[in-house]
Amino acid sequence: MYVGDIKESDVVVVTDYTTSIKTFNLFKQYAFSDKAKHKMMILNLLFLFLFIAIVICFFIIWLSPRIQDDSASKWLISSAIITTLVTLYLIKCYRKGVPNRLNLVKNTSSLLMIFELAAVLKERSPKISFALIDMSLNQKTCLEMLNDYLKLNRMKKPKIVFLDSVGNEGMLQLFTNHKKVAWKEKYLHEISSTREMFGDYLITAGETTSNGVLIKNANTRKDSDLIEADLDDKCDKMVEFIKEIGNY
Repeated sequence: MYVGDIKESDVVVVTDYTTSIKTFNLFKQYAFSDKAKHKMMILNLLFLFLFIAIVICFFIIWLSPRIQDDSASKWLISSAIITTLVTLYLIKCYRKGVPNRLNLVKNTSSLLMIFELAAVLKERSPKISFALIDMSLNQKTCLEMLNDYLKLNRMKKPKIVFLDSVGNEGMLQLFTNHKKVAWKEKYLHEISSTREMFGDYLITAGETTSNGVLIKNANTRKDSDLIEADLDDKCDKMVEFIKEIGNY
């Protein structure tokens, strides 16, 4: 979903609005990474296969012999049919994982940032646009489609600013391979080859670890601890940064 004249924009601010799957705190989540999602999807598939195997064993080992010798009651047969239908329904609903409802830090904070940036910058800077993308299926494919669309019928590709979990606890962190950048915050990093597809400027917040920037409260009950004043302060800094890179 795009907001603004994306074909004429000098700067495009992007974020992922997908509802993530619940990890039950089994895996830590990091900015600009979907490893936790892939691990949870594999675990979820294993759980589904185990569940299906148990149901099949129940039918073959316990129920089927009783039906054949007419010892099974109508109530038992009805219960088996209902169990089968419920099992198929649950597999349909949760085959990709349990939807995570605690998305304030991971997703919503970046969406709020985009809405605020749009309100502040749109009138002053008509050559800025915004893109909300769904990366629920394949992260790489979605990002390639976005980049291909931005290159279409253009002499020069716009600068892409990708936001992820900006409401996370901690200072803003910028990843970029541009040598000259007006970043007044403490944390500035180079973009690794595995993350170049996200854009020119990747911005998140949190604590840097050996695996990346940790999204501390993602998928936890503390996800609701989003400090409005902190997000407003980060938004002010983002406005100044985008004005610098877009020469607005």
